[in-house]
Amino acid sequence: FDLLTKRIGTILQGSIDIRKQEALSPHCDATTIEHLIMSIAGAFVHIPDIQIEHLKRLAEFQRHHKNYAEAGYCYLTMADLYETKLRANPTKLPQSSVSLELRIRSCYGEACEMLDNARLYEECNRAYAKLIPMLEKRKNWNELASAHAHLHKIFTELDVSEQKNDRLLGTYFRVGFYGKSFGDRDGKEFVYKKPLVTHLVEIVGEMRTIYSDLLKEEVEIIADSREV
Repeated sequence: FDLLTKRIGTILQGSIDIRKQEALSPHCDATTIEHLIMSIAGAFVHIPDIQIEHLKRLAEFQRHHKNYAEAGYCYLTMADLYETKLRANPTKLPQSSVSLELRIRSCYGEACEMLDNARLYEECNRAYAKLIPMLEKRKNWNELASAHAHLHKIFTELDVSEQKNDRLLGTYFRVGFYGKSFGDRDGKEFVYKKPLVTHLVEIVGEMRTIYSDLLKEEVEIIADSREV
């Protein structure tokens, strides 16, 4: 009962906090929204179909914000959930099995596209290692041709990037929230991923704008790692 109450609380509070952040658009805290959607998806772990719907929402959110690696991992997680569902019900009607397999293949296909955009070529190759046997089983030669053509492209780009050593996968910042105004975030720290080369002054300005608007008060930013 306590676990159920906690899950309901997570879903309700998360939904409220997401609406508050979205009201600040286009200056919302995308990392916070991402964290909240993940929390809601986790709260539905006992209902895979609803969890998948929230993962879809998160994947589209990440794609929109060009967080392609995160979007790719959302699709991989969805594929895994569909595969678990398929294995758990091996006696289902053939139509249901085919429908689930199509969803799995679609998720792997989306994952490959996102992981390529993120320049995570090795992860893209691993996703194809799951997808290609399914295409071979169905003798889907057209999609197999596309898959192998895409693999040729990513292996070529991987070889070039390793020679140049030029893969920049993001800039990371540790952001802590301190003060009662932040509610349950008070005293907590989060890792913020920003695109490629993002300077400290940029994220400082972004955080100040977002949380001054959200809290309707001046926010003090401590732009270093000293103890708070």
